[in-house]
Amino acid sequence: MLRNDCKRQQITVANHAIAKVAKQNGKSIEQIRAAMTEAIENAYHCPDPSAQSLWAQVPREGQVPTPEELILWVVSQLSQL
Repeated sequence: MLRNDCKRQQITVANHAIAKVAKQNGKSIEQIRAAMTEAIENAYHCPDPSAQSLWAQVPREGQVPTPEELILWVVSQLSQL
């Protein structure tokens, strides 16, 4: 249960980041999520082995990471620097 609560809290933080980007750019949250999803899909399908190696490291529930999942992974990587 604690792990699920932590995951929900992290997703909420990622959603807040998306909302902030939307506000800063005069766009809706849905527009930002759609643009991010499209960019993630395009990048995910890049056949370059080094790109695929990176994508293999991103934890996700589905085949392609959601914007929230990618944000959380990037933050975790940055926190290790």
